[in-house]
Formats: sequence, structure tokens, C-alpha cells
Amino acid sequence: AVLYAEAAGALGKLNAKTPEALTLLEKLVAYDDEEVRGMAAEALGRVGSAANAPLLRAAARDEIFPWVKSRMEQAAAILDPKP
Repeated sequence: AVLYAEAAGALGKLNAKTPEALTLLEKLVAYDDEEVRGMAAEALGRVGSAANAPLLRAAARDEIFPWVKSRMEQAAAILDPKP
């Protein structure tokens, strides 16, 4: 899980906007580990588009960890301020 979290963080920092990177981040937003979900949400907020906001909002509704939920909601708001 640590490797996935670091990979998600790196994709965000590298501004990786390829379809493959976005698909991976979308999958990691639903990963079993909360650290991975949080890092993926943050990275998606950096490199995603408004098209990713509904996925983040839906994931936030089901998220049990407040800090991860907050990252998902913040990322969605960055990508699409008007839900």
C-alpha cells in the first residue's frame, strides 16, 4: 500500500496527465488503504479535470476517514467548483 500511495503522490507532483495516469489515480481513489485513497484524491485534484469531480464526490460520500473525505472533497472542488 505504501508503494501505491507514493506512486499516486508522485503522479500528482509530476503533473502526469496521461490517460494511463488518470485511470490509475481513479482506481486508487477506491483502493482498500486509506493512505492510498487520500494520496490518489490529492493527486487527482492536481492533474485531473472537471470530469473527475463526480468520481471524487461519490467516493467522499462513502469515505469513513474524515481526513480522506476532506481530501476528496477538496480535490473535487478544485476540479469543478460548481457541482
